[in-house]
Amino acid sequence: MFNFCDTSVIERPLIEHEANLTYREFIMYKLLFCSLALFCVTACGGGSSSETSNEVITQPVPAPTPVPATYIGVFLDSAVEGLTYNTASQSGKTNASGEFIFQSDEQITFSIGSITLPAISSKLLLTPFDIFNTDDINNIEVVNLLRLLQSLDVDGDPSNNIQISDEAHQFAQGLIVDFSDDNFEESVAELIAMSGSVNMQLISAQGAIDHFQLTLNQISNENIASCAKTHAMVGYSGFFETFHHNVAGQATIIDDCTIEITQFD
Repeated sequence: MFNFCDTSVIERPLIEHEANLTYREFIMYKLLFCSLALFCVTACGGGSSSETSNEVITQPVPAPTPVPATYIGVFLDSAVEGLTYNTASQSGKTNASGEFIFQSDEQITFSIGSITLPAISSKLLLTPFDIFNTDDINNIEVVNLLRLLQSLDVDGDPSNNIQISDEAHQFAQGLIVDFSDDNFEESVAELIAMSGSVNMQLISAQGAIDHFQLTLNQISNENIASCAKTHAMVGYSGFFETFHHNVAGQATIIDDCTIEITQFD
């Protein structure tokens, strides 16, 4: 096949016949030769070049997945240590301060062996009131839970926290308890005796209520003690007198929650 890019093929016939050509024919041959040579250079890529790109393509870096915040809550009768807890993201046992870990908007369940308390919304402070959705300290389910927790306390002294032993968890496996049952005491009698606690039987309802009331009083006092002092009138003091009841005194604004009355007459 004829290669138009091989100029030697064109050049040889011209050289061989150059001597026999007239001047006009010689010029025409030369023009033809130059045209063919230019065609070959163009057609065969003589003037082309390849360019290598030095551009660096940067792949987009995906944004890191945000890590959900965790919070530390506390379960109080007094602080209850050794309660098993479970949420959608966390699990474990409450520590000596009654603390557990949770994420926002999670449900949490507490248990002792197979005795599982109702699931409730996690928050920073939980008590038996929250478990049974009441604020009635005489509610039978609240009272029976208080009795059980305080009776399982290893040293029998709930004032220094309530510690539930591993033995109590093991012996409570397979045990189902109804906290509203009239026969509640009988249903947990063997558990109390075998739990490793110094208590050998369920403590009285009144004793359990009295202890929990002390805890509630402490919580209330701590809330008052932590009250902010942001109001513009904090520290303001003034005298008052009522005509209808004939009483008088001095009122001082202590904080956002408290007004102190002195010189009451």
